[in-house]
Amino acid sequence: MLSVSDGDTIVVDMNGKNEKVRFIGIDTPEKNHPEFAVQCFALEAERHLTEMLGSSKVRLEADPQNSNRDVYDRLLRFVYLPDGTFVNGQMIEDGYAFAYTGYSNSKLTELQNLEDEARAANIGLWDSCDVDTKNGRPLTNPVE
Repeated sequence: MLSVSDGDTIVVDMNGKNEKVRFIGIDTPEKNHPEFAVQCFALEAERHLTEMLGSSKVRLEADPQNSNRDVYDRLLRFVYLPDGTFVNGQMIEDGYAFAYTGYSNSKLTELQNLEDEARAANIGLWDSCDVDTKNGRPLTNPVE
């Protein structure tokens, strides 16, 4: 069983235990953050991820350059569909996520390149939202 919490976090059943999994290297606009109002494209990112994953099983891959869990005890993973689609990268490529540069990871350059391409093509959040940086982190404008 798999469910989507938001655009960069899923819950998967791992041997009968539900585990929250945070996608390594991406950040989507916030919908549940205590410091921010719901941001532009947060709900669209969640919907896009839900549609992309469907009822598929996913393959989770740890990153040797990253810790196993974050401060919220979520597993940190690269996520792949059965057909090999790199979900983390696809979310950025489709314009629903930013490359998360706050922590190093083995695919950071690839993810940054995908963000540059999405921004240049003006797709997804790059076409629909005002993007600003706060403390080095890109944020979209609040939903009105």
